[in-house]
Amino acid sequence: MFTIGIVNETGVQTKYITRKKLWKFLRIKTKSSDEPGFMLVLSNETIKQVERSLQ
Repeated sequence: MFTIGIVNETGVQTKYITRKKLWKFLRIKTKSSDEPGFMLVLSNETIKQVERSLQ
């Protein structure tokens, strides 16, 4: 199981998801069929940098 944080106007909610659902969530499809899709992956360090920049 993986943990994902979802942010909305009420705050942060923690959800637990499976590897298969994580794969679907992170995959980003492009509008063009010529370009392959890609995945969005954030490391803990990247998330910490974003948090610091928002403060």
